Amino acid sequence: MLCFRHDQSRLAFAWEDHLNGDDHLNRDELKRLMREAFVEVLTERKDLIENAVIEAIEDIGLGLAMEEGRTGEYVDADDFMRKLDGRVKGSK
Repeated sequence: MLCFRHDQSRLAFAWEDHLNGDDHLNRDELKRLMREAFVEVLTERKDLIENAVIEAIEDIGLGLAMEEGRTGEYVDADDFMRKLDGRVKGSK
């Protein structure tokens, strides 16, 4: 049985009503049922779309910042650790 966690009973009833004892479902019928299920979930759970868009924008921003920060200039790891240790010891 095809069902989604969100509103399982309604989709399950739609699935059972559609089959009417026949276990076969053609491609167009499946597409229509899936579309209805997705539209219903997305309309009732707008927070899912909002979170996905926010996360995508943050990922793009992070990627752009990383590209901008790549200058090809590198620091010596030992020198970096000495400066870091000096700042840590100086803050105590």
